Amino acid sequence: MLISSLSTFCLAAGTNPFISKKYVPGSFCLVEKQKSATIIVSSNEWKGVIRAAKDLQDDIRKVTGATADLLSDQAAPMAIIIGTIGTSNIIDQLIKSN
Repeated sequence: MLISSLSTFCLAAGTNPFISKKYVPGSFCLVEKQKSATIIVSSNEWKGVIRAAKDLQDDIRKVTGATADLLSDQAAPMAIIIGTIGTSNIIDQLIKSN
């Protein structure tokens, strides 16, 4: 599953398509060949945000059959980073590094 603003797979009323089953340059792949992108959240994040990350992990598994790794305070290539500005160490570090 790819997320993209350039695909032709899914259309919502009044928006550009954003989901594709094939690679589109500039897109971000959530799941490919039963391998999911990693989800990263800071350990100091709000409990509700951590729960949302776990819910996303479960949703990906339910839809695709692939289980995303859920990491806390670790790096991973092409990851889904979930957090709150001012609370998440990861998000704040990304903002600081520009």
